[in-house]
Amino acid sequence: QLTEPDWQREKDTFHQLHPDLWREYPGAYVAIHGGNLVDVDLDRVALLKRVDEQFPQEIVLIRQVQEEPETCYVHHALRWN
Repeated sequence: QLTEPDWQREKDTFHQLHPDLWREYPGAYVAIHGGNLVDVDLDRVALLKRVDEQFPQEIVLIRQVQEEPETCYVHHALRWN
């Protein structure tokens, strides 16, 4: 079972590796487990299948490598007068 510190480690690993990942794998999907990059693929479904086979019953962080490490969503509420 993955704990919050384990999950944070995976997210921190992604952020730490992000500059290199962006340079080497822009737009690809990456899998991070145990604080390590364990797989990369341009096809998300293919990556998910391999990760599921390699790490059954384990949680693996899978993210698409985009220019910014985090996607930020901005919501503008409408005001009705």
